[in-house]
Order: sequence, then structure tokens, then C-alpha cells
Amino acid sequence: MLPTDDILAIHHLYATYNYAIDAGDAEAYCACFTAEGVLHRTGGALRGREQLSNFARDVAVRRIRHLVSNVVVEGDGDEAVGRAYVTVVRPDEGTFTIVTAGTYQDQLQRVDGRWRFVERRYQTMT
Repeated sequence: MLPTDDILAIHHLYATYNYAIDAGDAEAYCACFTAEGVLHRTGGALRGREQLSNFARDVAVRRIRHLVSNVVVEGDGDEAVGRAYVTVVRPDEGTFTIVTAGTYQDQLQRVDGRWRFVERRYQTMT
């Protein structure tokens, strides 16, 4: 079982990921992944810094916001798995339009003292 400090650090990683992708901060976004990190999403997998960086910049142009909830983390030592709900919205003149909603299934690893995503799978809710 992970200590509370590790669970909090992983929750912080989830929030950092959301702020980075929404802002198009490619450097901060890539720092959320291990060097070999992979994001599986609708449309295929993104692997490596170049693909992840391009994705972060492309997403920011759409002016969307990622809202993550019900984060559950389990693990031991330097390995963990996480899952969460995600709703992606677009601000529209005082209201929000839901762009998509789904779940994340994550494999995480502590690298150089920081938790990062090894593999992140997004699946649309049906």
C-alpha cells in the first residue's frame, strides 16, 4: 500500500497534467510522463516527447478544460496504478459544452523521486 505522501504526489501529477495540457505547456506536459511514456487515446497512441509535445500544443488551441474526479491510486514501492473519470469541457459564453467524457487507466512509476505516467489509457464513456 502506498503511503499518503505518495498518493498526494500522484493526485498532484493528475492536476499538473490537466493544467499543462489545457495551457499547451508542452514541456510541463511531457514532464508528466516517463521518457518512454505513452498516451493511448481515441485515434491511436502517442509515444515519445515529440508526439506528446505536439499533442499538448494542438489541444491548447481548442480552448478546452480537463476536469478529473474520483481518482483512485493503488500500488507499492515505486509502481502504482491509477484510474479516474475525466470530463472535457469548452467554455461557451457563461456556460460549458461537454466535449467528451471518459476514464483514465494509468500505470505510474516513481522516477528520480517524482511520480510519472508510464502508460495512460483514455477510453470514452459509452
